[in-house]
Amino acid sequence: MKKFQFLDSTRGIAVLLVLLVHSGAVSELFGIKAAVAAFGQRGVQLFYEVSAFSLLYSVNARGESSWRAFFIRRFFRIAPLFYLSMAANWVATVWIGKGSPLTAGAYLSGILFLFGFHPDTINAVAPAGWSIAVETTFYALFPLLALAINSLRRAVTLTAVTTLGCFLFCYHAHGLPIHGLPSEYLEFLWFPAQAPVFCMGFVAYYAWKDLVPTDQCDFCPLCIPDSRRARRIASAILMGAGLAVLAASFPASNHSLYVDSFALLLVLLALALWPWQLFVNPLTAWIGKLSYSVYLVHPYLRAAVSAALDWLWLRHSVNVFGTYYGLILTLGLFLSGSLLIAAFTYPCIEKPGIQLGQWIIQRWHLSSRRRQAPIDLAATPNDFTHMTESEQLQLLKRRLRASYFAWMVSLACMLGFAVLYHNDDPQKIDRPIAQYREQVVQYQSQLDALSAGLLQNQRELKDTQKQLLQVMADYRNAIETIKRLQSRPPG
Repeated sequence: MKKFQFLDSTRGIAVLLVLLVHSGAVSELFGIKAAVAAFGQRGVQLFYEVSAFSLLYSVNARGESSWRAFFIRRFFRIAPLFYLSMAANWVATVWIGKGSPLTAGAYLSGILFLFGFHPDTINAVAPAGWSIAVETTFYALFPLLALAINSLRRAVTLTAVTTLGCFLFCYHAHGLPIHGLPSEYLEFLWFPAQAPVFCMGFVAYYAWKDLVPTDQCDFCPLCIPDSRRARRIASAILMGAGLAVLAASFPASNHSLYVDSFALLLVLLALALWPWQLFVNPLTAWIGKLSYSVYLVHPYLRAAVSAALDWLWLRHSVNVFGTYYGLILTLGLFLSGSLLIAAFTYPCIEKPGIQLGQWIIQRWHLSSRRRQAPIDLAATPNDFTHMTESEQLQLLKRRLRASYFAWMVSLACMLGFAVLYHNDDPQKIDRPIAQYREQVVQYQSQLDALSAGLLQNQRELKDTQKQLLQVMADYRNAIETIKRLQSRPPG
């Protein structure tokens, strides 16, 4: 199976965006600077689109008839490092921080990758783990989606339907029983809010497959010059359109999630058509190769990065807070520290996990059972056309129906739990919705004002600490001068 550098480079860009948003929080930005840093949260959506794109390509390129191989690969790709992050989070919060541990059910939900179905666990079992919960839910649904969506037309239809449905469901759920759940969970964190983003990755894949034949997609000198020129022009148009949409929807917010994701779809397709050196290069590809480790380890560096910034401000008078210079410096500290740790976790944890999954697949002879006919990605308009009438496909569909019946039952249980979660506070039911919204807005404005005042007090405290250090240094110099004068002989 051919490897494409633009996929690794896009993952590298995505993880850099994630580091950007966390760097903005550490460097205490406000105003337009904070909005620039907050745009980095769209790196997760770029991850999702690349994930859908690469999974479709790998599944169709391998042509395996058993989905068990797919699930084994995904589990051993994700689980080892995530379990290590869970253990590290327990050590940091319970053993070192002396905090209260989570419940046994929370840890069990993390081990089973079900922690995304509750707002209290989705971000608790591991730092930045909410996206892993969403990703694993997509893995569970991917076989059914791959069988149902086998053309660009179907991918576009599904994207349009899911975008409209999820927007109405997640952003206008005030009349539904689930509206008592936290708004951040409803509008951003859980899988239904992010499902259309994965569908956009399907659109990018089928658009790329239809636009770029596989015998010309490696950008080699044998490509027809006119075709290369056409792809370059189309890529430039798509890149410009994507960046223009991102600029028009700036600053990023939950309500612009799908608009920004559509713009990232255009950017991904542009890089698939032509690898612009500014984005697709050995550095971004190397960062993308280590992106999973970088994503999971960088939250543990927050305290160290914050201490380094305080040291630069107090000891060397380097103004790193509230400036773009501080944002770039913080991003560099996060990136360098994360890459240093990822250089160990990738070969020692990720790679052995991948090899173990591949060994299990070979041991169970799952990779040797191919589909009845080889797949021609360039000429076949429907990747599963040759399987339409096969008994093997019918058997696979029956098994998937049974599996996803159990999956839908679990989702129904989750919705029932959401109703109970809402009914725990009967005052929310009796309180008028308009009054509740007004109070939420007031509390949010008060919280913003208190946060701004707190950060201002922190800066004043740092200035006072700096002045105190200078006074202490002058005091020590005066003491040494007095001692020298006292030790001098009379006359």
